[in-house]
Amino acid sequence: MNKLILKILVLSFSFSTVFCCLCLPLTPLQHYCAANTVVKARIQEEKTQDSVTEYDVQIVETIKSPKLLPSSLKLLTPSQHGLCGVDLDKNSTYILTAAYLEPNLHTSACDYHVNLDKATENEKKAALDPLKPGLNCNQPAAQPPNVPAGSG
Repeated sequence: MNKLILKILVLSFSFSTVFCCLCLPLTPLQHYCAANTVVKARIQEEKTQDSVTEYDVQIVETIKSPKLLPSSLKLLTPSQHGLCGVDLDKNSTYILTAAYLEPNLHTSACDYHVNLDKATENEKKAALDPLKPGLNCNQPAAQPPNVPAGSG
């Protein structure tokens, strides 16, 4: 019986270590240019159900989007960090990248999120400077780095 319990514990530990989030390190500009959607948004409410955390967000500014966004919508992210979920602070304003898949935004830990209410001046500058005077994705610095096959 003890061997069975030990095997179950080892097996469950093995599975839990498989789930992790690996993200390519990108600059804010590279994140913005690679993203489907970039917004400045205020987090209103949070609700977690099953494996998804759902945030009600108010769109303060749409920086980039394939379609006109409503003034408020839902932002979905996995509820667990191991599945690349993101924790956002209620009543805080963020610059974030996401995928807009009507009717919701979807984001993960591999996307870019800056809490403007808590960011230092340097963090705000790093987040906002690529957006001035406008987002320019044609410059060489906007291209993500080349990653050799099998390196992730």
